[in-house]
Amino acid sequence: MNIKQFLFDVVVVGVIPLILLVGYFSFKKSDTTLLSFVLPSSTSLPGQASQELGAKTKTALMTLKSIQLNDTLFTDPAYLALHEYPVTIATTTLGRTNPFVPPPAITDILRRAKGTGAVASPLTPATPISVKLDTIKKGATK
Repeated sequence: MNIKQFLFDVVVVGVIPLILLVGYFSFKKSDTTLLSFVLPSSTSLPGQASQELGAKTKTALMTLKSIQLNDTLFTDPAYLALHEYPVTIATTTLGRTNPFVPPPAITDILRRAKGTGAVASPLTPATPISVKLDTIKKGATK
């Protein structure tokens, strides 16, 4: 085996993906910055941490309480004039229990065709036909 080809393969398969992984993880943004907003730092005292977390929670709850919803839409005459027109949808069975079985109409046609021999079954594999290519003539209809 050629030593140059072997070294090239090792570099392509091993070293380049390793460099890409190291680069990805070194430049990847850390998710801990998102948690530091909610969770207090570990250097603070336990009582102080719970007070800080409680203050942030209380502020968030007060912000939620101050939201006012405008419900004048439900008293608007245009909304009150709307009517519901229920539609009943008939229940039907969709599809067949076994989609790989031919439908009954096809089965009946095939059963009748087998009895008379008039129509070949389209669902059975065709028998192979061998023809010598040198016997076919251009323009022949047979």
